[in-house]
Amino acid sequence: MIFSEPPELTTAITDLLVTLVALALLLLLACYRAERGGRRWMLMYALVAVCGLAGALVHGVLLPPALESLLWRLLPLLFCLAALAYAVALICEINDRRHCRRIALITTLCFTAGFAALLLFSDGYATKNYYQVLIVAMAVVGVVVLLLLILLAIRNRRWELWYHIAGLLVLAAGGFLGAQKDLLIFIVWLFDANSVFHVLFAFVLVLFYLGYRQTPAVRRLRRQRSEREQ
Repeated sequence: MIFSEPPELTTAITDLLVTLVALALLLLLACYRAERGGRRWMLMYALVAVCGLAGALVHGVLLPPALESLLWRLLPLLFCLAALAYAVALICEINDRRHCRRIALITTLCFTAGFAALLLFSDGYATKNYYQVLIVAMAVVGVVVLLLLILLAIRNRRWELWYHIAGLLVLAAGGFLGAQKDLLIFIVWLFDANSVFHVLFAFVLVLFYLGYRQTPAVRRLRRQRSEREQ
């Protein structure tokens, strides 16, 4: 097995960091398995962990061309599935876990339509043009979601949403830095734009978890457990 060199190797290590953080949060959620809503967040973190592991292999190991091509094709799909799982989990929490099946169906159809549109407006799946279109599409959707979350947080006093707002803002900053292809930072190892984005994304995953822990449904369950223990 032959490993790549920095900054590609650093990118692989930060991919593993994302995987480890996602798995740690997944285990924390498993400790609260009585909370049904936690399963949706567990799915999101599981998909992120798989995505991070696939990224670490692509960036850190010199693979056979066929396997590398397969992983590059899987990565955007895994990324979109993780984003879908996050959207479903967040919308269900905002709706206080009512009509979750309907929400999941509608959100999945919207994501499927968006994914199909990306294929139509790009030169081909897993090409450079495809990734550029995907990033632009995610940025547009992210701005809309961010504005809606701010409105809901202020209007309905859903303070837990500020964790998600902060996470999306950090994610936007990471996306901006990730677009700076000439960015190189030396901290023990050589970090490129992808490496910086991965470190920020690991922090974003923690913010999303904190937002989930502060949702009304989870707080109610914690109160009930505290009352039973007393």
